[in-house]
Parts: sequence; C-alpha cells; structure tokens
Amino acid sequence: MTKAELESKHLADLHALAADAGVPRYRMLRREELVEALAGGGAGAATTGAGEASRPPRRRRRRRFRRRKHAPRDHADSWLDAWNSHDLDAIVDLYAEEIDFASPTVAELGGPKGGRLSGREELRAHFARGLERTSGLAFTEEALLTGADGYALVYRRQDGARVVETVELDNKGRAVRARAFYEKS
Repeated sequence: MTKAELESKHLADLHALAADAGVPRYRMLRREELVEALAGGGAGAATTGAGEASRPPRRRRRRRFRRRKHAPRDHADSWLDAWNSHDLDAIVDLYAEEIDFASPTVAELGGPKGGRLSGREELRAHFARGLERTSGLAFTEEALLTGADGYALVYRRQDGARVVETVELDNKGRAVRARAFYEKS
C-alpha cells in the first residue's frame, strides 16, 4: 500500500494494519509515524525515519486526579455541621439563590401543599420554622453516596427517623436542587 493510500485511511484502520504487520507499540505512535512504519515496510521504519534523531522523545502526559474544589464530601460535612449547630445562616449559605427544594416537611410546617420551595428566602423561612419547632434537632450520618455533581446523604434524625437527602451542586459548590425522602415508621 502506498503512503498516500495510508494517509487517507482512518486511524482505526491504520491500527488494524499495524497490528497485522506486527508494528511494536503502534498505539503509541503518532499518525505520521504510523503511516511511515506501514509504508516503510514494518516496525523498524517508525524509529529510523529521517527526522527522528533530531526530535526529542515524546513525554507521556500524566493524568493528575485533583480533588474537586467543591467536593460532595465537603458540602455534606458542612451541611451536617451547620444543622447540628442550629446555625440558620450557615445552613442557608450552603444553598444557591435559585435552589429548587422538595420535602414532605414543607407542607407539614405550613408551606405549599406540593412540598416544593424555590429560592433561598423561602428555604430560610422553612428552615427557621423547623429549627424553632424542634429544639433538639440532630442529624447522624449513616452513609454518603457521591455522584458526578452531587450526593445522596443517608442520615438519622434525633427521633430515629431515617432520611435520604439528595443534593445537586452548582459550579460554586452550592446546592441548586435538593430532595428529602423520609422513611415511614
């Protein structure tokens, strides 16, 4: 096959040809090197090409896994700390201005019958009623399940009721959507 024919082929086809021809480490070669290896008659052509000696060896990129700036674990810890210290400002600060919140407690505490709230001001009023109503409010984490942009926190309330709270975080690390699910006793 001519060099021109090889250059017109898709990379996957070049890989298949290189595998059949026995070109070593063909997946590590640049497209041009792969074409040269196949046109030149095999494995040795990729390393003996004209410009190879003058080009520095390619460095492999290292993938660095950094902790996300707004990690779900950090948000969940801050959420639990704020609730357990009954700090209304700290609790509300964990939510975005445009929060979409739903919980059965919303209707129980005099909110909309559908159990949904929109925005931090509605949420602040709801949480204030909850803190006033239950002076010994305390949450104990049972499990944290994390996802790409949020988490589900399984916890127990001071009365033993188990709750699952799902939280989606925005790019600033604040909850933009939250849902609470209560175990029926």
